Order: sequence, then structure tokens, then C-alpha cells
Amino acid sequence: MLASRHFTPLALASSLLASLVPSNARAEWLPNGTPVATVTGVQMSTQAASDGAGGAFVAWTDGRWVQVQRLTSTGSYAAEWPAVGRVVSTGHYRDKDIYPVLAPDGDGGVYVVWYMSGENCVAHCSKEPARLWVQRFTAAGTIAPGWPPEGVPVQDLSPGWPPYSPSVSPDGDHGVLITWRDSRGVTAQWIDPDGTRRWGSDGLVICAVQELWSQPAIVSDGLGGAFVFWGDHRSTGPCSRIYGQHVSDRGTPTWAPDGIPISEFPVLVYGFYEGPPVAVPDGARGAIVAWAGSRDAVSGIFAARVTRGGGLPWQGDVPLSTAPGGKDWFRMVPLPGGGAIVAWLDGRRLRLGDVYAQRITHGGSVAWAPNGVPVCTAPGSRGPFALAGDGSDGAYLAWGDNRPEAELYAMHLTGEGTIARGWPLDGAPVSQRVPLLDPNYYSFGALALTAVSGGQAILAWQDVRPAPNGFIDIEESFAMLLTPGGPATPPGIPRIVKLPARPGAQTGPAAHPGFALLGAQPNPASGAPVVHLSLPDAAPATLELMDVAGRRIWTREVGDLGTGDHDVRLGDGTWLPPAVYLVRLTQGGRAATARIAIVR
Repeated sequence: MLASRHFTPLALASSLLASLVPSNARAEWLPNGTPVATVTGVQMSTQAASDGAGGAFVAWTDGRWVQVQRLTSTGSYAAEWPAVGRVVSTGHYRDKDIYPVLAPDGDGGVYVVWYMSGENCVAHCSKEPARLWVQRFTAAGTIAPGWPPEGVPVQDLSPGWPPYSPSVSPDGDHGVLITWRDSRGVTAQWIDPDGTRRWGSDGLVICAVQELWSQPAIVSDGLGGAFVFWGDHRSTGPCSRIYGQHVSDRGTPTWAPDGIPISEFPVLVYGFYEGPPVAVPDGARGAIVAWAGSRDAVSGIFAARVTRGGGLPWQGDVPLSTAPGGKDWFRMVPLPGGGAIVAWLDGRRLRLGDVYAQRITHGGSVAWAPNGVPVCTAPGSRGPFALAGDGSDGAYLAWGDNRPEAELYAMHLTGEGTIARGWPLDGAPVSQRVPLLDPNYYSFGALALTAVSGGQAILAWQDVRPAPNGFIDIEESFAMLLTPGGPATPPGIPRIVKLPARPGAQTGPAAHPGFALLGAQPNPASGAPVVHLSLPDAAPATLELMDVAGRRIWTREVGDLGTGDHDVRLGDGTWLPPAVYLVRLTQGGRAATARIAIVR
């Protein structure tokens, strides 16, 4: 049976939240990770960004509110920030604030970009359209001067339910660049430091071609403009290509309408496991873009460099790895010399069982071993995965792991592709595996890694720990500092989540009699499982299915089923791809979540 968790939703305003829990600042990083906030309930879609002072901002969502916290380099909550973090938007009745992404503002603060659905909605809000919003916080944890408490809408249109998270990039002048997919195609927006939407009230349509297969990526050109890259199927057959567009600071596309092809050859896309392209600045007002796919039946990871004029200095696609097997979760970070490091989960030995990395120079030469250097080839499988620079020519890597010793590992690679001194072979454990109520529960979720000053990085992740009452598992966000010599604090005794005492707060099955997510049998299940739930009345209620990153895949209104126990087939009978999913039941101010694994 699925392990379920029941919680009381957060208050509407961060000032009220702050009054309920003391600051409890700490002076060190805790074994197995420091909680990013003293709140309970589901904390998913964890994201992180540097604060420019050795610490990091961390954002998460409980499916209703997006919140953000600032951690210092010592693992304490920044002095001006409440221990529960800040609610990002306080000006709306909010049903669903989801998919937060962060970008530093270059002045010690942070931009938070998120989707909001059900604005001013009172019932059945999961069926409402969603649109992007952005809020700016100062280093002191206040909303930036001139910004409204509800944030700024990135576009006025409400294009429907978002299929992907947005991509963001600092513009290099204290603003933020944003790109996303909607019903119009690939769209982008430039937000000024004062909240002005530079590219129109609904953003700039970069590509109106509807045969898109990927989320777009955006990166600044360093002159107020931006590069946007994506994949689409405008060519015939199963093949597609990577396309790109450059936009000037005036919001004018400078290349051909709907972009120009970046990949030299068509890329054969194998569906779900081919992620979107990733892009970074090349240090010369251009960009480097990388993607996973297949070329002429050869599967691999490829990269190209693009100038502001649309030139391709590397004269085509540069293969970073063409070793047999699949590649997934690939990430890229820029290097001071204009090159980049790319890392990925690799299937040459076992499906997504290893971690590999490769360095490419500004001139387009592969600097490390052909097909990449191994970062972790220990028995087992990995995922999810994150990457960040180390301030020099190396990088930090982190990944989820199914080894019995720990569930989260990290590594520091030098600019030569070797393991940095002080780091063990196959990675250093960051967080030990903890026993959960349900042995089938996949306890690891979103993962984010951001470079901070001093050649260090801060790792944030979504994790599940057992609560002391023995009835529930609590899903929280945690963080750890990675130093050149290893994690700041090695894993300790598996930590039990401590639920802070808050007036009126209840947890556990007794909190809401008759309301429960009772689980599914079997678990793991095959492609169209049935979930068992209980409702105390016929008030509107919603059952949702999401992936481990918090992206909604399916939803159904279930309040009309009425009082009592019910069986609901997830996905309305549609077979789901093998993966781990999050199931969420909400009714009024009540919520319960659980996970289920789909296998073949």
C-alpha cells in the first residue's frame, strides 16, 4: 500500500507563517542535509540559485504555494528570512502555484518564476488555465521596491495547462530572460529589474511551428538580447532538428522567421527519454548548445557553437559521446575560457546506470577521453542528476543512487577530468538512505545544484523522511554545501523529521476523519493502476497524477463520488510509461499524497 501523508496547507501570507515558527538559525550544515524551512507537508520541485555571497536561494512548492528560502554558507537561515521561508505571491487566492525556477538578479537577490492556475477560482480550479508569473526578492527577503505583492504576470494570456517548466537566464544587467511553450509555439519575455515586460504584454513568439518536441532553452547574449533553442518536427518523418533564434535587445528576431537549424543532421528522437537542449554562454557573445539524440542511427550527445550572426564556428555537430546505450538527464555548465562541461546519465553498461562527463573547448575540441570520463560506475542505477561549475575549470555533480549505503551522492571533477583530491571513487555520500513505511516508496525527487563563491556549490533536493509518530512519511526539501574537498558534513544517523509545534496544525490520519489516500494494489503496478481513496463528503475534490519533478500528467474531479471509499483508475485507463509517479488528493484545505511505481 502506498505511504500517505496528510497536512494542513500553509497560511496565505509569509508574515503569518513567520509568526508561527521561530527562526531557529543554525551555525552548521546538518548530517543528511539541512531542512530548507521548518514547515511540514509536501515540498517538491526543489530549485536553487546562488545568492552571490556564498549561500543560496532555494524554492519549492507544496502544490498550492511556491515558497523561497535563503541559506547562508554556514547552513543557517539568513538573518532577515523567517525559518518557514517567504511565500512568493500574497495577492491572489491561489489554487496551484507550481514549477518554480530561479535566476539570480546580480544584486544579491533572486527572481522566482512560476506557473499559477486557478487565479481567483473558487471551485474545480485544477481545470483552469495557467500562466507564468515572476517575483523579485531582495537579499534581505523583502519584495523588491516597486514590485507588487502578487508578482508580475510574464504574459497576459492564459494559454492552458503548462506541459513543461519554463527556462530562465539572467540577462547580465539585473533583469531576467524567460522562455516557455504555449499554444502559440515557443515564446519568450524579458523582465527589467523594475518589473517592466520589455517584449510586450504577452511575450514574443519566437517560433510558431507547432511540431515542437522539446522545451526551449534560453541564454543571454550579454548585450541585452538572447539566444533561444528548441527541437521540432517540421521536417518530414520521425526525424527532427535543433533550431535556434537570436533576439535583439529591442525584441526583434535577427535570424530567419521561426529560427534556423542548428544541428547539422536530423536528430532521430526516441520519445520520452530525449530531453530538451541545454545552452550556456560561450564567453564571446555567442552560445553553446548541446542535445541528446541519434544521428544516422548513432545515439549520442552532440554540441554546436552559435554566433550572434547565426554562424556555426565548429562547422557542424561535435559528438561528445557516441557510446552505445541511452543518455538522459544531461546538463551543461560554462567554463571561464569559453568552453563547457557536459554531464549525463549513461546506459552503455546498464540502462542509466552510470554517470559520465565530457569537456569541450571554445574551439570545439573534446578535451577529455573519447565518449567521456566515468564519474560513477558503481553497481546500481542513478537519477535524477544535477551539475554546477566550481568557479574554475572543473565541476560538481550530484545524483540520486540506489546503492544501499546512501541515496544521494556527489562528485568534484577537476578541469582535467580527474577526481578532485579528497573525493572518493564513485562519489561521496551526501544523505543516507532511511527506512520508510512503504518499502516500495521511491523516496527521492527533484534535485538542484548551484555554484556559489569560494569554489563551492550548494545542493538542494526533495526527499522523504519518516515522521516520529509512525503513521506518515514527510516530504521535505534539504540542502548541503559541497566544498572542494568534499561535502561540508558527512552523512550521519538517518534523521527523523521533527514536526514543529504550530497552533492549529495537525498531521496524521486523525487530522481529517474520512479523508484519506488509501493506496493502490499492487505497488509497483502495471500501466493502468487503481488507486483507493476515501472522502468525508461530496465537496469538490481533485485527484492528480504527477511525475517526480512535480509536473502534472493527469487530473480528475472526484468529489462527485460522494462520501465513503472509492476506487479510481489513474489516467482513465491509459497505460502509463514505466516510472515513479506522485499521486495527490485534495479537498478544500485537506491534502494527501503518495507515490506509485509503474513497471512492465
